[in-house]
Amino acid sequence: MVAAALIMATGSASASASGPVRPAQPLAIAAAKTPAQSVSLGSGVVGSAVIDAAAVDRVAPADAVVDVRAAFGARGDGRSDDSAAIQAAISAGLSSSNRDKILYFPAGTYLVSRPLQWRLANGSWSSWLTLQGQNRDHTIIKLADAAPGFNDPSHPQPVLRTGSQNADAADGSGNRAFNNFIFDLTIDIGTDNPGADGIDYLANNRGAIRNVALRAPTGSGNTGITMTRRWPGPCLLDNIRITGFATGIQLGRWEYSLTAENIRLTGQRRTGIDNQNNVVNLRNLISHNQVPAITNSTADGLITVLDSQLLDGSPTLSAITNNGAAFLRNITITGYTTTVLDKGTPRTPAGTEWSTTNPRTPNATPPASLTLPTPEPPSTPDYPAQQWAGVADYGGLPNDNHDDTTALQAALNSGKPVIYLRPGWYELTAPLTIPDTVREIIGFEATLDATRGAYTTPSTTPVFTTTTTTTTPLTLTQLLFKTSPTTTDITRTGTRPIQLRDLHLAGNPFHGTPGQLFLTDIDGGTGWHLTPGQQIWARQLDTEQPGTKITNTGATLWILGLKTEQPGTAIATTDNAHTELLGALLYPSTPITDNTPAFTNTNATQSLTFAISATDPTRQYKTLITTTHQTTTQTITTTQAQPRGTGTMLSLYGD
Repeated sequence: MVAAALIMATGSASASASGPVRPAQPLAIAAAKTPAQSVSLGSGVVGSAVIDAAAVDRVAPADAVVDVRAAFGARGDGRSDDSAAIQAAISAGLSSSNRDKILYFPAGTYLVSRPLQWRLANGSWSSWLTLQGQNRDHTIIKLADAAPGFNDPSHPQPVLRTGSQNADAADGSGNRAFNNFIFDLTIDIGTDNPGADGIDYLANNRGAIRNVALRAPTGSGNTGITMTRRWPGPCLLDNIRITGFATGIQLGRWEYSLTAENIRLTGQRRTGIDNQNNVVNLRNLISHNQVPAITNSTADGLITVLDSQLLDGSPTLSAITNNGAAFLRNITITGYTTTVLDKGTPRTPAGTEWSTTNPRTPNATPPASLTLPTPEPPSTPDYPAQQWAGVADYGGLPNDNHDDTTALQAALNSGKPVIYLRPGWYELTAPLTIPDTVREIIGFEATLDATRGAYTTPSTTPVFTTTTTTTTPLTLTQLLFKTSPTTTDITRTGTRPIQLRDLHLAGNPFHGTPGQLFLTDIDGGTGWHLTPGQQIWARQLDTEQPGTKITNTGATLWILGLKTEQPGTAIATTDNAHTELLGALLYPSTPITDNTPAFTNTNATQSLTFAISATDPTRQYKTLITTTHQTTTQTITTTQAQPRGTGTMLSLYGD
């Protein structure tokens, strides 16, 4: 094993959170009387510890990644054209026989002159690829100055374009763009490229751009991250810096939503973020712009904006332009004349939050969000290579059709804090116990097949179990589970905080005792069952099984960005539980034949911001929300929500 250090750790130390109490009526904040004053919804100060944290080296084990220099001859010297070498690496990584490749870019400047595309050697499109840079600030993919084909903003070309399986042959679009990741690098547009986009990103269900910077010199660059092909999301943007460009981030289409957190936008020429029809969930956006920070362009778009700072605006403009539905909370705004231009009307709302649609709560008061405490996901130290244990070192090799249970448990028992697997397929036949010494399990997109031995269907045997009461968090990242519907992927019998990041789950995703659980970029599972004392913070959660997707019985649940498929209740909240849903897209992919509500609340509290994408009237929920407190029941129907084509959207409901 060669030199290694921690890969893909983000966030800051977690903090404990207590059960919520519904906030009192927010204090009014006076509207600005001159353009020099600030106009705000709350303090907007979250802290930019994640955004402003120094970039760190991500040096990966050589047997888990493909080094584009060593394997494909990329130079990274800032002079040689590396387009052909990087494209060859991408095409090889996408090969069906080598799925889930991790392409590693050592520090350097990789000069390119044409788009790098998720295409196989035969020209067809695919997915399942990770680009991993060594260091965000020192791993740079740079477009050559005045590169041919990048001069026309009306026909832009990207530096990077991801794709989908079974894609449209022309542009790589589709809804199977699974597991596309870009980590820890910078895209530099170069000068005299006004028609250049940074990343044309397509990812579905599970995928993220994290710890990435995009920059364009003055007058160069069209869009930093564009997501307008069929069909973007659900996916996650986390810790992104975009400097320059006409537009920072652009999202199109109706499906399937974007969750973005810890975003810094600086010096855009047209708008910071432009949403057209889709669902965008934003937290900790820091914008330094004279143009509008956010434009919700169309009547069918839904934006949720939390804990953000929209600074340095023009005194002739509003910070946010809204033509659809919006929920805004805790935003500081400076320079702009008003907070929001809402369907042509300038508004500077008083208080700490504002929304466009407000059906009454059971007691006939205006709704308010729960404002649950929101700690950042826990970070993991940068451990040196000597403290990493590879499962291969204990005999666990991918794709050999041998039982890897003993090898993986031996690695877990090694006493080393970081355990990693090579990409590929591993067979498990018995449960695994994670000791206190393990801080992080990094899968590098490995698949754990737990369908034999103790997991022969039907089985409730867990794959991983942690039993301790240590306060040191445990992180599992970039793993895929293959289990039966009754198998539990992760079980906690102690109180150890757990972070699950960039995982595909298959069975019962989590069963646990009270304590903290952080979910970041998670898809799959046969339904979440949350119990008293659990505290869950989820960012970009995709769950698609029929029936009830999440049952919250007495837990505290905070979600930024949820996407569901198939009919059934999205979240059922009961028994004094607390559910705060901040932005969701419900996508019933088949007709709804009964009166099952999208959300239910029985003797608990909830606040909800969501949209329903119904491709025809048969796929629309007849009842959106059913709330029962003691003997009183209230129902919110589709007629009380804002239309969204043949679907609906609701910017805030609370009870």
